[in-house]
Amino acid sequence: MAGFSTLSGTTERNVEYGTYEMAEGVDNTGKRVSWAPVSDKEETTDGKSISVETFLGTWDPFC
Repeated sequence: MAGFSTLSGTTERNVEYGTYEMAEGVDNTGKRVSWAPVSDKEETTDGKSISVETFLGTWDPFC
């Protein structure tokens, strides 16, 4: 099984940003599962920017 799975099944909220292939000339785009797309936008599926603050809010794990 490819992609990301939760205990309750798959999720369409899983979007990869900035993904690239390490091997020259390799393109696995066609092998991706439909619920794990790659985005060229720096935002989550609900339109929020991808940042530490988006995911952690005001919680500071380094305090």
